[in-house]
Amino acid sequence: MTKSNGKSIVSIVSSMLVLLIMVSSFTYAYFTADTTGSTGLNITATVSDSWIPVFTAYTEGTLDVEVTSADMLNTDASSDNKTIGDSDSEYIYVQLFAGNATTPGVCTFDFTWTDTSATTYVPSSAASSAGLSEYTIKITDETGVTVFTETKIDTLIGKLNSSKQTTLVSGLSISSPGTEVTKTYTVTVTVYNLNVVQTIYNKEYSSRVDVTNVTC
Repeated sequence: MTKSNGKSIVSIVSSMLVLLIMVSSFTYAYFTADTTGSTGLNITATVSDSWIPVFTAYTEGTLDVEVTSADMLNTDASSDNKTIGDSDSEYIYVQLFAGNATTPGVCTFDFTWTDTSATTYVPSSAASSAGLSEYTIKITDETGVTVFTETKIDTLIGKLNSSKQTTLVSGLSISSPGTEVTKTYTVTVTVYNLNVVQTIYNKEYSSRVDVTNVTC
């Protein structure tokens, strides 16, 4: 298993000067700014004139699994997804400083999955025929609540757009009562060692999950 140590970071910091300029230039009290950082995080910040949000999101890197023959020994295989061949996890941190105790600031956002593998994952035919989960992804929050139910990667691949991306979760939210609030999410990808003939030996797969479509 390999792991990237780089952090993907995106933030929105709206200054009072910019806000005043924007509000004085238009007759409505909101403005929208679209930015795309070098990490590919797509931000749409709709900022109210009653508070100035500071929204930050970053991840620990890509999700990488390297499946070797040693990971997939027949003696360890099972059909109940209890035997893991390889897995990788990363944290996604979402922070917001906005609003006040009377009127908390709220931002909403999505999670988008991107397939970054050099070779597209093709599930083992025996696993597909048996309805087994071979390579999956799931997301939980800091309390252990499932945000994105464990799902087969091949299901996501079938939904990819031309940029090899698909939305996992829409409309997540974070609220700040005038103090900095942080939410932490854990993304886990898993390759299972199944008791059927599998054809994913000695292959590497990588992907990432980004915070996208932020609205404050």
